[in-house]
Amino acid sequence: MSFKKTTIIINLSLALLLSACATNRSWSDEQKASLPNLRIAPPTFDQNSYDNPNAKDSNLYAKDTAGLQAQGNNSGGGLVGFALLAIDGAVVAVQQTKFNAKNKQHFDAVQKQIDSQSETQLAEKVTHTILSNTFFANKMTADSKNIFKLNVNKHGLVRTANTNVDDMKMFYGIKAYASLINQNSEELLGQTLSGQSSTTATMTELMSDDFSVLNKMKDEAQQNIARQLELQLITRTTSKAEKEAATQLIKEQSEKNKAEQKAKKEAAKTATDNERKSS
Repeated sequence: MSFKKTTIIINLSLALLLSACATNRSWSDEQKASLPNLRIAPPTFDQNSYDNPNAKDSNLYAKDTAGLQAQGNNSGGGLVGFALLAIDGAVVAVQQTKFNAKNKQHFDAVQKQIDSQSETQLAEKVTHTILSNTFFANKMTADSKNIFKLNVNKHGLVRTANTNVDDMKMFYGIKAYASLINQNSEELLGQTLSGQSSTTATMTELMSDDFSVLNKMKDEAQQNIARQLELQLITRTTSKAEKEAATQLIKEQSEKNKAEQKAKKEAAKTATDNERKSS
């Protein structure tokens, strides 16, 4: 199977999963007709969207709080859960204070690098994603009354789970809201998107090599946002007939994969049997 065909199957598989949710249904013919063109607004950032590096990591108390509270309530001792919450809050506060004392001198430089070109880079990825969708491919106009917007609510470095406070790994994360409002003031798309980098690094690593690692993390998180947007658009612009065809294609590919796996197992068994006979 070609790479292109495999990509189509993966995209449509994910789109079908998304479309199972009522809020992710395909646009009707009338809704599609209301989008003869589209304008992409530059990404915006909430005034306080950037967070300084978050070094907090809830310990075992926090992970089991819900269960402990339930046990406490059932036994008449609900205060146990709340006491553990208070302990956990104190623990994460100490974690952040310790991290700040060691790394606060880097915070301004990190923020400056993250802010540098972020709007432009995100705009490029969003525009590429929308133009790559066949429904929107030739519909971009500067004066369209149909507007796509992406607003970043939160972004910054966040502690990776289960890393030592003295040698803490962090990832870069973004939370944004994507909306598409047509000329009839109808919100055809309203979706929160969350992306994070797969690369993680310590503050020391982030400050080295002209911020190359930090730039890579920022790019990965933005790509993640763009990928989620891509799937949201596929879900809404793909027709019912196309989804049915995709379902059949996925079924056929699944059966083919099973047959190939069975053939490989039988070939391996035959090779093993022949080897035993010859020895």
